[in-house]
Amino acid sequence: MIQQIFRIDRFKEQLRDSLRHEMLNSRAVKIARHDNVYTCGDQDQTVYFIESGQIKLLMLSPEGKECLLAIHSAGDIFGELCLSGLGARLETATAMKETILRQIPYSQFLSRLR
Repeated sequence: MIQQIFRIDRFKEQLRDSLRHEMLNSRAVKIARHDNVYTCGDQDQTVYFIESGQIKLLMLSPEGKECLLAIHSAGDIFGELCLSGLGARLETATAMKETILRQIPYSQFLSRLR
């Protein structure tokens, strides 16, 4: 079990390093506090890398209540559900404070995984 956790952590570290290197020449996007990166239903095929700040992922319950799925911070990747082929986003991503993101197109992210 411990070795499996070590391998997962190592994979995450390698992917972050690879994406940081890839993103050196890409444009940074600034998201203001409380602004959405994307909303439920968007047809976006982009994965996001957080340079600084925090993003929360929310989903609405059938009763219309907000359900917090995750909170991501610097060095994290989010939005990868676009890789599943489901089409529209199932969640909303909102900046908890001013955040700097790098946008990674679907195809570029897949090539980095290889």
